[in-house]
Amino acid sequence: WTKSKARKRTPWEVWQDVKIGYRYAFLGVALLATFSTVFFAKALQLRPSEAFYFVVTTLTTTGYGDIT
Repeated sequence: WTKSKARKRTPWEVWQDVKIGYRYAFLGVALLATFSTVFFAKALQLRPSEAFYFVVTTLTTTGYGDIT
């Protein structure tokens, strides 16, 4: 028995194997999160990390119970 070494796939190759609908959904959520983060940072005068926290919390419907 000989062990064959499997070639490691690049992230681009993995991305190409993902169904097109999932790719569009991922890109849509990523764009929504990006634009929302920029909007919250500017509109509410927050640091980008704080704005991103609010966006992720909203997108995942975690809730704001830990914010006082």
